[in-house]
Amino acid sequence: MIPEPLTQLGLPLEAQENWSRNWELSQASFPKEGVFFVQEDFLREVAEISRLRQEARPALFASGRQIRENEPLSRLAWHCHWLAHLATAEERGEVSPYSHDPKANAPLGCTFFSGIIAMAALPRIKAYYTERAIPMSVLSDSALALDIWAEDYFVKHGVWGCDHAAWVLQHTVPTLFRLGRLEFQFGAFRSHGFSFYCNKKNGELAILAPPDMPVADEGYFAQSDQKADFTTTFVVTDTSVTGYQAQANGRLAYAPVTLPLADWEVAFTEGDKMINVHIPACAPLEYELTRDSFRICREFFAKYFPGFAYKGFQCGSWLLDSSFNRFLPPTSNIVRFQSLFQLFPAPKANDWQHRERVFGNPDLPLDQVPQKTSLQKILKREILNGFRFRSGLGLIPR
Repeated sequence: MIPEPLTQLGLPLEAQENWSRNWELSQASFPKEGVFFVQEDFLREVAEISRLRQEARPALFASGRQIRENEPLSRLAWHCHWLAHLATAEERGEVSPYSHDPKANAPLGCTFFSGIIAMAALPRIKAYYTERAIPMSVLSDSALALDIWAEDYFVKHGVWGCDHAAWVLQHTVPTLFRLGRLEFQFGAFRSHGFSFYCNKKNGELAILAPPDMPVADEGYFAQSDQKADFTTTFVVTDTSVTGYQAQANGRLAYAPVTLPLADWEVAFTEGDKMINVHIPACAPLEYELTRDSFRICREFFAKYFPGFAYKGFQCGSWLLDSSFNRFLPPTSNIVRFQSLFQLFPAPKANDWQHRERVFGNPDLPLDQVPQKTSLQKILKREILNGFRFRSGLGLIPR
């Protein structure tokens, strides 16, 4: 049976069913004196520490007031907070504090609802930083995610809010830190089916593609409607490994390479500790700033998390599409940022993220996409010419 507060809020049925599954567990701890994280003073602290822009703050405070004055909304807010910050893994099960449905993440038009839930962990996260002597400036920089996604919400909906709270939540668990221009997250190595070998003498890294993968477009994995130029193979013997290697340009070579195992050894395996790299959409991707971020990150993890023996950095992004070097000058921020990584193609990659990040909406027809920036013009022109953009992958050994 679906609890009455969920039906009163008029939530989509899928969201009602999702949040019904452990409702009684969260409501047992519902504070009768009121939900602390929707109080005015708390939200003012949230606004200050996240440096939320002034024009967005009235919507944040209005969302808090709306939750305070509506008991079903207060109970849902507490339920989502309990799921995100209080419940054990066993208690939570597979229930998410957030929904895939935008209407559920802004119940009754409460646009900052899910953003407030993410920031409800602020007292605990401040204690976490204090215990480890991590500067509060790092917390403030990391909490900028709330402002970034508030701007994204405004661009898409014309009002201030935040429906990417699942991303903000990574900063308040915390698993992710904003260090300079980039964000860095505790992670585990994902091979994407590739095999990684290191030369024992000079440390050179060789990235070999998985077998049985169709390849087209001068070294990218073929998309479903493309005819393949060839299909990859991968063979390991007692003395050697043979496969198709990712080149410096991020694409696969058209001829296999054989590496003698006397000279090469496995460099990374699935699950190795890694640092995930994320690129917040908040400022130009200046090369010097991104390079400096990696320096700051290395110092940060060595000082505050010395036991995290990571083996390198990994990233997947539309900004690592190696085809950009065909259309952008070597001095461009994107091309220079890519030079920090050893690039390799992503299986099943497409241009969805390009369209989302460059045009603001991946579903816009090309005759309606904005044409204000040079990158918008390049993307539209080349897509109309039949070119296929693809998100890419990158790795930096420690």
